[in-house]
Amino acid sequence: MIALFDVDYKEDKAHAAAVIIENWQSEEPFRIYTKIIDNIEAYQPGEFYKRELPCLVSLISLFEEEISVLVVDSYVWVKSKKGLGAYVYDHFQGKYPVIGVAKSRFADNDENCVELLRGESNNPLYISAIGTDLIETKEHISEMSGEFRMPAMLKLVDRLSKEWDR
Repeated sequence: MIALFDVDYKEDKAHAAAVIIENWQSEEPFRIYTKIIDNIEAYQPGEFYKRELPCLVSLISLFEEEISVLVVDSYVWVKSKKGLGAYVYDHFQGKYPVIGVAKSRFADNDENCVELLRGESNNPLYISAIGTDLIETKEHISEMSGEFRMPAMLKLVDRLSKEWDR
């Protein structure tokens, strides 16, 4: 099972969402988890993980499935420093490989990620990873269902994180 995550924020609250899929080609979620988290950390430039990591950990605590990999809407590495994905990996002491899928380029981050063009888009996704091979990871994200730039299940988890009334 693969867990895909996204988090949306309003003031000092967050709405975390996870879509669990059975394999990289899954066209439908196996299960969906959402949770509102109160009293989150304020955003601090360069320390995004302090805000998002507790949300992801809280959501993971709800999982009933045995998860083999985590996919976050962020980078694993930012330049040569840890990004959200690396902090998630460390928090779970390497139990889960972590893949980062970012929609925008972070300057001078080329050595830590690979670009992936999907569909007919000329705008790449930026793939990074820890605990797993980066080239295999790129292939997995490429194989995900959906004909557009963003894989369908990643679009779904993004939308779910923004649905606060669920």
